[in-house]
Amino acid sequence: MQKIIFVLVLIVHFCRGIIYRLNDEMYNKMPPVFQFEDYEPCMSEPDGVYCMTKFALVSDTNSELLNMIHNFSKHQVRHYNHSKLHYGVCLTTTCAEYYYNGDENRDLRVYDILPYHTFINGTLVVQVFFLMTGFLLAFTVQMKSEKMNFTWVMIPIEICRRWLRLTPVYAVVLAITSTWLRFFGSGPMWNEEVVKEAEDCRCIAWRNLLYINNYFDDKQCLVQAWYLAADMQLYCLGVFICLMVTNSTVRKVVLSLLFAAGVIIPAVVTYVKDLDAVLIVSPETCIHYFIKDPTFNYVYKRGHTNLAGFIIGLSMGYITYHLLRINFNVEKYKKHLWIYQLLFPTTLIIAWLGSVFFRDAPRDSIYIRALYAGIMKPVSTLLLALFILGAIFKCDKITRNILEWRRWVTPARLSYSAYVLHLSVIRTYIGTSETQTNALFLNMAFTSISMVILAFLLATPLWLLVEAPANELVRMTFSLLIGAQETKKTDGVRLKIT
Repeated sequence: MQKIIFVLVLIVHFCRGIIYRLNDEMYNKMPPVFQFEDYEPCMSEPDGVYCMTKFALVSDTNSELLNMIHNFSKHQVRHYNHSKLHYGVCLTTTCAEYYYNGDENRDLRVYDILPYHTFINGTLVVQVFFLMTGFLLAFTVQMKSEKMNFTWVMIPIEICRRWLRLTPVYAVVLAITSTWLRFFGSGPMWNEEVVKEAEDCRCIAWRNLLYINNYFDDKQCLVQAWYLAADMQLYCLGVFICLMVTNSTVRKVVLSLLFAAGVIIPAVVTYVKDLDAVLIVSPETCIHYFIKDPTFNYVYKRGHTNLAGFIIGLSMGYITYHLLRINFNVEKYKKHLWIYQLLFPTTLIIAWLGSVFFRDAPRDSIYIRALYAGIMKPVSTLLLALFILGAIFKCDKITRNILEWRRWVTPARLSYSAYVLHLSVIRTYIGTSETQTNALFLNMAFTSISMVILAFLLATPLWLLVEAPANELVRMTFSLLIGAQETKKTDGVRLKIT
């Protein structure tokens, strides 16, 4: 009876042109997507030659197996493309008699693990960084305004200060990636993972240094740096608003209009380009670091499509400053503390709800995708903003104590250098890997933790030799340009808040 039901389901899937599930017997009929012979033993042989191959499966006649492979591969959200194979072959030993055999590697079954869906839709968390950029900018400008009169001349000065803050570490990593890194190792995937990026960086590093690389999709040079570009673009907009729009009424109108634009723009782009509602963390897109994914290129990494989170941050900065000025007392609202305690869990639930777009089903209506793309970023960012605001005013002492733990200071200082470095660490690891690794949860967790630790270890000398000295030089230079009063006042207010 079970076999009959399975056959009927399979027929339905074939009729609809897409297969979501296969049993083990049917799955194992497909050749493995990845299969690599051992690299080191091959290269240790006299005149050893190791070849990386990519090829597509075709058939001169109608093939039921190939039809099944194509229909199974159509569900790109959770499946690899099994019609395109990536093999590593030791030509000196197995060229002529090479064949493919059955493999127990399966598509990543983590998509069936419920908590994992919170992780794969956790890309929403990047909005926190735009939130904090806007918050710190608005709050700092308000503090400085007590002792300084801002003019339009301050706009290029503040933008230059930001550029000098971000660029030294960034430029060093760019230089190493473009030149030395390609000579640091070897492996079957080395050319694909490291050398290709080095070649691209040699061509387009100027885009990265001008912070416009997130509007180009043709090369892969420090893919993670899309955030730095988007952050810089929004920061420039924020500087203009904070310094030039000084009337509170006008500022509220401007921020309201920009927030509305931040909600509408992602929805419109998603609708016009027929994109996914969220950044789909699928097996196939992960291979290419999302650089070929249209949702990543048109919505996720552009500056204007991340506008809403930044505007929430600006608004939060102004609100926080005003509440501190009037000595806001949160004690009388303690009876509503349970609302605050629900903010963070609610944000996690919202992230988990994105798993609906990873299910085994036809693609959702474009109207649903556009609506979700427009409202989910602002909603999750607003909840996190309220959570941070509550921590500032000590709504929950436990949360405040955790966030103020002194042990966070060191990783916080290293975080920027680690961020710029981390994808190079991952690429180097993959490029030097000589054998396949089973995609088991424990293996993935161990590898991820190892990559994080290694990135922070490498970030330590980068911070000591580049970031910290450069930041101090920038601080001293701009103190001379703008005046010592700014630094004194800023330090004084910081002590008062703490």
